[in-house]
This record gives sequence, structure tokens and C-alpha cells, in this order.
Amino acid sequence: LPQNTVHSITQTPDGYLWFATFNGLARFDGLKFTVFDPVNTPALRSGRIMSLQVDRHGALWVFCEEGHLTRFAGGVFEIANGTRGLPAGPVVPKSMDPAGNVWLGMLNVRGLYRLDGDNFKPGGYVEHIAAGDVDQVHAQRGGLWLAADKDWQLVEKEPYQKHLAARGLIHPENGYPARDGGLWVLHDSGVWHSARGGSRVISRPPEIKSFGDSGLGEDAHGCVWIASNANGLQVASPDGRWTAL
Repeated sequence: LPQNTVHSITQTPDGYLWFATFNGLARFDGLKFTVFDPVNTPALRSGRIMSLQVDRHGALWVFCEEGHLTRFAGGVFEIANGTRGLPAGPVVPKSMDPAGNVWLGMLNVRGLYRLDGDNFKPGGYVEHIAAGDVDQVHAQRGGLWLAADKDWQLVEKEPYQKHLAARGLIHPENGYPARDGGLWVLHDSGVWHSARGGSRVISRPPEIKSFGDSGLGEDAHGCVWIASNANGLQVASPDGRWTAL
């Protein structure tokens, strides 16, 4: 690896593993790493890679810290800012929905953009939202879950509706899609589950002061797994009982 700090890992359909670092994009073929950086790959405007996403067609999208966006497909890297339906300017990576569509925003441009085929199109019913105000987005079952200004909101298209899912969150960016189409959100008071029918909270175990920068996952049985540097691995059963592993 060109650097020990890895921000994102993904795999393309050809089997390669890709690693985002602050010193270039690394590809692993099972035996060795190949590093791509602005020196040997001009379409990478920066070596400070923050996020990687693979769309449903197998193209790799590379998001840099300064807002540069690069697409890799068919063995070719190309600059995406100002092309493929995107305005010129820095992009703000957001999320990928279950259908494999990439969502992103543009700094100082209202609304969100969704990858449709090989090109981006305006998201339409969220054009009233400034992309810079949105910390995270998850698209599920006809609606968008948006984290904005410490609130999570569910925005539905037909008819247009906006539901407040969770308010006053300390870490609004820590949202994770739930298996039932709702959303799990980490909060210092516990783990919130929000859906169209309302919200509930699994209280934080008293021995844990804060979830901090934790990751979350939900298994097929509805158990919630929390991983963190400070607290190790914690599992909450559907009835709210915590187990430390």
C-alpha cells in the first residue's frame, strides 16, 4: 500500500480489490498492489482518495478529498467533473442505493444527482435541498433518507412528503439502511430505528459512555452489531438486550 491510512475498500466485478488512501488509489490482484496517482494517471486530479463506489454496471467511481471525481471502466480512467451530466465544480459524495445507483451533490448547487446508466441526472424531487446541507443520503423503496442539520428526514416522491425521522442527533452522518426499508441511526443515547410507522430507540448500555465513531450492521435475524475502537464489538437483540463480544 502507498500509505497505511485506508478510507474505503471495494471490489470490481473483475475481482480486483481497490483501496482509497491519501497517497493514491491502490489495486490488489491477489499477489501485488498497483498504485494509481496524479503522476501516472492524469485523470486522478488528487492522490487524496476519500471514497470508492462501484455502480451496477461495474464502473468504479473515485471521490477525492478536494471534490474531484474520476470514473474507471474498461481499463480507462476519465475525469467526471463537468461531464456525464454533471456541472463543473467539486462534488460531494453521498451514497449508493440498493439498485446500485450512485447519488452525489455539487457544492453551491441545489439538489442531488443520481447516476442513470452512464450519466448523472438531477434527482428531481429533492431540488429544494442544498447539497452542502446534506451530510448523507440513503435511497430505499421509493424514498430518500436525508441527514441534514442534525436531523434525519424521509422524503417520498409520490406524492411529495417529508417526514422527520430523528431530530437533534449528535452524529447524524451515522445512518445505516435497515432491512425493513427504514433506517438505523447511531446517537449518544442509543440506536434509533426510524421507519414510516414511527421511531424506536435501543438504549445505550450504561457501561458505554459513547458510541463515538462506530460502525453498524444488521443481520438476517434483526440483531444490530456495533463495532468501535473504544468499545469493541456490541450486539443488540431485537428486544434490546446487549451482549459484549
